[in-house]
Amino acid sequence: MFSESIACAFDSNDDGVVEESVDIAIPVYGYKTHIGIDKKHRIIRRKIVTDAAASAARSRCRPTGARTAKVNGRKSKDRAKVEHVFAHQKARMGLTIRTVGLARAKAAVTMANMAYNMGRLRWLPGRAKTACA
Repeated sequence: MFSESIACAFDSNDDGVVEESVDIAIPVYGYKTHIGIDKKHRIIRRKIVTDAAASAARSRCRPTGARTAKVNGRKSKDRAKVEHVFAHQKARMGLTIRTVGLARAKAAVTMANMAYNMGRLRWLPGRAKTACA
């Protein structure tokens, strides 16, 4: 799940001061965002950020049954709306999470989600006026 931890060591800088290195674990797979959006307006309502290794451990490589494929087909319309949000964040906003630590990744994703929502809120009133006029 995690790459090897960086060993705790003592380093001395040019001034002769001895500093202790911190032992940290860096996720191998990065981070994954799970969001819930408003279907009509596509505003992000909730988000969860996890390390992607947690999801990778759950995934199984086995064929889906006919019933599962049918259910996934019905859900694909909703999933497509969420994927448009991710595509916007990646393409237009250049969102790539390159942080060490889940707390920093959550902060970066939260800021990107807030910026996306502000753009949507700026766009929605003009859209409603043109639709009604």
